[in-house]
Amino acid sequence: MNEVLPSVWLGSMHAAVDETFLAGVGITHILTAGSGLSITAPSFIKHHMTLELADTVWDSVLPHVEEGVAFMDGAVKEGGKVLVHCAAGMSRSPSICIAYAMKALGMTYFQAFKTVKKVRPMTSPNTAFRAQLLLYQKHNFDVKSASNEWGRCLDSFGIRLYRDPSDGSPTSTAATQRHMEVFYRFDDVSPHSHAEGHIHEDLEKALGLEGSTAMPLEGG
Repeated sequence: MNEVLPSVWLGSMHAAVDETFLAGVGITHILTAGSGLSITAPSFIKHHMTLELADTVWDSVLPHVEEGVAFMDGAVKEGGKVLVHCAAGMSRSPSICIAYAMKALGMTYFQAFKTVKKVRPMTSPNTAFRAQLLLYQKHNFDVKSASNEWGRCLDSFGIRLYRDPSDGSPTSTAATQRHMEVFYRFDDVSPHSHAEGHIHEDLEKALGLEGSTAMPLEGG
């Protein structure tokens, strides 16, 4: 578990149930960023919230951002300390922390990414989450507008998602699997790599960021 931002701690499922450590650092709030993750918060935890968020390129983080950021912001403003966790503390919970740093602390996406990753090196939001957070910034934290553009982005790759009635999870048809290759290639171009800031051309076009100066691609 790491304090990645002032009064904001990031960790795994293990951290969320380590009562000794939670009490030792003064955690007052816990935000669980993960569907199917069930914990029993210690009695000294004032508030515990769960975001039903899965960690695949088919899932959207945007519908959970406002609730998560508001929970974190409220905890910090009342003088508390919040632990944000998922299963491993690598993708889902860092994504929510990055969104918080962007909206509440005024950072760009890459500034927020670098800040969190510097303290917790394993930070690695999945490709779809990264793209959505870039759109979250591009649309000045308007989740509806960012979500609409994310939908258009998927459409531009010919990706049509539907819900699997067996478990309610989104999936794609086999015929469109090849279109996801661009997302996997984008995974090789992260803000800490040699190619920092150079998003794959196809994804950049789909996000409407090609040649844009309104959306800085390199963090300061």
